[in-house]
Amino acid sequence: MAEAHITKKKYWQVFALLMVLLFLTVFVAYMHIDPWWAIIVAMTIAIIKAVLVILYFMHVRYNSKLTWLFVISGFFWLLIMIGITLTDYKTRSWDPVGYTETPTTFSSPSKLPANMFPQNEPGAAKQGEGAEHSEDAGHE
Repeated sequence: MAEAHITKKKYWQVFALLMVLLFLTVFVAYMHIDPWWAIIVAMTIAIIKAVLVILYFMHVRYNSKLTWLFVISGFFWLLIMIGITLTDYKTRSWDPVGYTETPTTFSSPSKLPANMFPQNEPGAAKQGEGAEHSEDAGHE
């Protein structure tokens, strides 16, 4: 295995570039652009950041050709997995059977009848009651 030839200055340069790319990612996230373009830009920046980390912080840049082969094959495998996932995503029907736009039952807890909650039944302990009774029960 080859020794790393990376200086502290190079580490700081890569770190500064990673910070610039981080701020660029945040900036793009707050831009009002088409969501697909935002994803493409964000993924491009993320891949650049990943490559920088792999090359410099994982010392792949100065390693053997065999190490490069394994890193490239790992990226290729990742692309295959992302491609399979996106193929499934794009071909899936997003209207499940029985799906309706407006709920046929209660749409929020505030519209549920009070008797559906056990704490609202007659004789139920009110909030704050019972806590002191349960603590005192063990000290008799």
